[in-house]
Amino acid sequence: VVAGDPTITPRFEEFRTAQLSALRNDPARTRSEIRDMRALMEKHRISKSHPEHELKTGVGGLIDIEFTVQCLQILSGAQPRHTLDALAELATRQAITPHDAKVLNAAYHFQRRI
Repeated sequence: VVAGDPTITPRFEEFRTAQLSALRNDPARTRSEIRDMRALMEKHRISKSHPEHELKTGVGGLIDIEFTVQCLQILSGAQPRHTLDALAELATRQAITPHDAKVLNAAYHFQRRI
């Protein structure tokens, strides 16, 4: 959904679809760019002196679950916008195993409670 002029929404969706399709056509580049983006975020994290305090944004935190799911969504074409819905669809599309979906779902719920 795009706020503002309603004629922009279809144009934005067309642009978004084209961009996602381009990423799907080059999985290695897509994974590399996503890893680079995550590394850049890690580099500029707030607490560099105590990374263990960054439970959600640190290595293995909520953000890594979301990055993983979003990367798989891009590569598989899954469309759900919510992480848990995306995990279910990724398992249905066999982009991940049901076991991995269950593990990521449990980790996501755990991280959201912290």
